[in-house]
Amino acid sequence: RVNFAFGIPTPMGDADHDKFPHIDNLTNTTIAMIYERSMSLYTRIAEVRGVGTNAQVVLGDETRVGNSYEFHKVAGMDSHHYIIAATGRLWNTSFYYPAVTAVLCTINGTKLQIGEWKYLPWAMSHNYMDMDNFDFSNVIMVFTEATEHSIKAVMLHFDREENDIYFGSSRTIQNGGSVFYPEKIDIRILSPTSFAVFYEDQVIHRLCLVLCTVSSSLDISVSSPTYVVSLTSGAFSYDLCE
Repeated sequence: RVNFAFGIPTPMGDADHDKFPHIDNLTNTTIAMIYERSMSLYTRIAEVRGVGTNAQVVLGDETRVGNSYEFHKVAGMDSHHYIIAATGRLWNTSFYYPAVTAVLCTINGTKLQIGEWKYLPWAMSHNYMDMDNFDFSNVIMVFTEATEHSIKAVMLHFDREENDIYFGSSRTIQNGGSVFYPEKIDIRILSPTSFAVFYEDQVIHRLCLVLCTVSSSLDISVSSPTYVVSLTSGAFSYDLCE
């Protein structure tokens, strides 16, 4: 049996226009938050205070990251660092390139420093993506490759000495051409050496699962066939919890 209680709700600064929020924890009491508004991407740090029905999220100052991409996610690395990743084209610009990109955010006291956007070479995506911390220095990002209609996973490394990020090894998870249209994709870390990728096969219209492993040198490999999780065909939606 699980018991839970709702705390005190905290309204966003512009509840009518803020949309597509994503969060990840930095510590047990602090959260990194991103959201979009009017073709721009914003971020802020939030702190959880109190417990039970007295728990409340206290929002920090808002920082504009820049123009928004089509899809975003965030991964907290430690109390002073988090990574924002994105796929798709950059809004409000004449330069159209459905990129796969990421940026490091550094917390310096009360100020937030936005790093330089890093782009995955020879990759194009204008579809949903997901990411999750593999450990305190590495993040795994999964996305659909537009030119191949395939699903790929890539390591994203955080170099603390240089205070920078860079893309590492990648692997094609599924290359059967089963992802044509925007569709949700999810990743879940299972252990220190494995993770799972969930997606909808748009040919058979079923929820599928692929298991992957990560070697000691941080190379990704596929370790299972494609499992069909849902036997119900047709339009559907799903979500995962840990």
